[in-house]
Amino acid sequence: MAQAQGDHATAALAAVTLARLRHRETELVTLAGDAATPPALGYQLPFPVTTPTSARRLARGLVAGLLSAKAAELRGAAGNEQALTGLVRWLAETAVLGTRWGSPLPAFPGLSAP
Repeated sequence: MAQAQGDHATAALAAVTLARLRHRETELVTLAGDAATPPALGYQLPFPVTTPTSARRLARGLVAGLLSAKAAELRGAAGNEQALTGLVRWLAETAVLGTRWGSPLPAFPGLSAP
C-alpha cells in the first residue's frame, strides 16, 4: 500500500523495504521448515492510506511494529546463541529500515524499559 500510494521516492523506498523483508521472510520460512504457518492473506489498515504522507506514516508504523514484535522475542532467545544472534541481526536491520522511514534509531532495540 505504501508503494502504491506513495510518490516516486516513497514507492522506491517501499520497494527496497519489501525486498529486504521478503528476503528475511524466506530465511525464516526455511528455518521453520514444516512448522511454518501460512501467511495472512491480508491485513486491516490502521487508517486510510491515500496520500504519500499517509503511505510513509503506514510504513513507519509497520516497521516500528515489526521492531517491537522482534524485540519482544529477545527474552525467549536467552541461552540459545544461534537464535539470539539471528534476532539481534534482524533487529539491527529492522532499526535501519525504520530510520529510512524517519523513525529515530533506538539505542538497542528490545533493551530499553517499556
